[in-house]
Amino acid sequence: MQNYLSECNAVPLASNTLSRLIMKSFSLSKFLTPAAAIILSSCGLPQPRQVAFDESAFVRYGGSGSGSITGNATGAVWDETKTADHQDTVKLMPVTPYTDEIVQRVYANWERLEKSDPRLKKYVRKTHPDDKGHFEFHNLPAGDYYVSCSISGYFPSSSTDAAGNSVDTSDTENRWVYQRVSVGSGQTVNVSQWKEKN
Repeated sequence: MQNYLSECNAVPLASNTLSRLIMKSFSLSKFLTPAAAIILSSCGLPQPRQVAFDESAFVRYGGSGSGSITGNATGAVWDETKTADHQDTVKLMPVTPYTDEIVQRVYANWERLEKSDPRLKKYVRKTHPDDKGHFEFHNLPAGDYYVSCSISGYFPSSSTDAAGNSVDTSDTENRWVYQRVSVGSGQTVNVSQWKEKN
């Protein structure tokens, strides 16, 4: 089952959608091994982190520099290519063992992790793209970064009204797109290709 995220961790299908997925997992549980059924039914629970926060790995990224990272954030949401807009947020964080885990488990595998260490916040840069998905980060220290964006889209769904009739509706889906970028002093790097969970 696909788990979603929150903040630097992960957020989400709309809660009603997640509830339906959990209910569906129970209905399918008789066809699954006990272990698989437990995993599906507990998909909404935050998972413990395996990597401790080591601030010494982040300190060199806390100041300013002369590097820049730009790009256009796009991704597939419900089999349709979507472009980020001014309501979305592009994040930039240093590459460290702590953020490696976020990228691998949250962005790539859609796991929901426990809240991140509060010290991470001061090393995460954020910006809003324009309505064509274009974003820019400037004054960056040289180094390796993860740039990411959670892009929202809608997909068809249905529900049953009080009279028992099926009603067509839609739900929100958020998809992370991300990329690892290396930038040097005085260098501008443009992100043109994105990784995402299929």
